[in-house]
Amino acid sequence: MPNDANQHDCSALSSPPVPADIDLRSYCWMKLDLSRLHSSDFIHLASNEEFGAAVKLWTESMRQVPAGSLPNDDKILACLAGYRGSPRRWMKVKTIALHGFSLCSDGRLYHPVLAEMVLDAWGNKTQQPTSTPSDPRAKDRERLRRWRAAQRAKQESAQSIRTEEAHSTQADETIETSQGRFTETFPETAETFHRKEGEGEKREKKR
Repeated sequence: MPNDANQHDCSALSSPPVPADIDLRSYCWMKLDLSRLHSSDFIHLASNEEFGAAVKLWTESMRQVPAGSLPNDDKILACLAGYRGSPRRWMKVKTIALHGFSLCSDGRLYHPVLAEMVLDAWGNKTQQPTSTPSDPRAKDRERLRRWRAAQRAKQESAQSIRTEEAHSTQADETIETSQGRFTETFPETAETFHRKEGEGEKREKKR
């Protein structure tokens, strides 16, 4: 995993799984699916120390902006995980402690499960039985709705492009197959055609 996002081109990476302005620092709890955790690979791979560092990073990520993300910097990560001044100890637990996190196009680290928890918590935080047009939380809900709609549209567009490319490839293969079958069926005709084509090119050059 890269040490410094500024030294790498992140433009080709996937988009962050949460909106950039999600802030849950005033939210005092996080939902943890114990059944999902205990059936994951992480629970079997992590030592007690690695598990503790990972949980520390999960909770710290909820206090970041956007929520559910972590900075891609080893010094900051070491501090967040409780290894301030102990870079060697941090490097020993880093790989497992960051299990599931990946670098996104904004240069920050995200975990797909934490992203789900963030979106769920943000929806609960902004949801109210009654609201007025001037209610700031109503604006938050609308912004989140637009962001989700944009993500769905982006995914549908990518799927449409992949489908068109697949159809185009299939059509090209069909044309090549038809030409091959024609040549196999009428080899003399194909050979005669290519010979005449070559003679015509020679005549054009003489002219």
